[in-house]
Amino acid sequence: MLDVSTEMKIDFTPMIDAVFNLLIFFMVVVKMTSDDLEPLALPKAEQAEEDGTPDPKRLVINLVRGRPAAGGVRFRVIVNGADVTPEKRDGRWDVKESRLWELLKEVAELGNAQFSERQVLLRADENCPYEYIAMIMAALVDPQVRIFRIQLGAEKVKVGAGER
Repeated sequence: MLDVSTEMKIDFTPMIDAVFNLLIFFMVVVKMTSDDLEPLALPKAEQAEEDGTPDPKRLVINLVRGRPAAGGVRFRVIVNGADVTPEKRDGRWDVKESRLWELLKEVAELGNAQFSERQVLLRADENCPYEYIAMIMAALVDPQVRIFRIQLGAEKVKVGAGER
């Protein structure tokens, strides 16, 4: 027979351990997902869409403002936190002799496929000259890389009722 006067004790230690482990897990995941994104001012667009759930294998290429150089401000190409900016020689980008080129060929995973299935998100500072964007896009569509699934990063502009 059950004795109602007996007091039951609940051990909260396993529950606290589980909650603590979940907290650490989510902190690590959030840190890992934000490492690809460099802080920069994205261009504004009325038709920009929320990123949703991106492909985890998607490559993020950031074009960020660098230090002032002769002839204007030089922008840097950042991938996974590493500066992979190609050199400019005789007015042309030397992409095929850069770490960027090696990285693009590696992630393209062409094999025998006609085109790479890899996605690329190109995030350029709103003041970035088009020559940098054109250089990246030309490298992506090169026959040795063939990445055609390119997304451009932009911030959505909220249009008020009286604006347009």
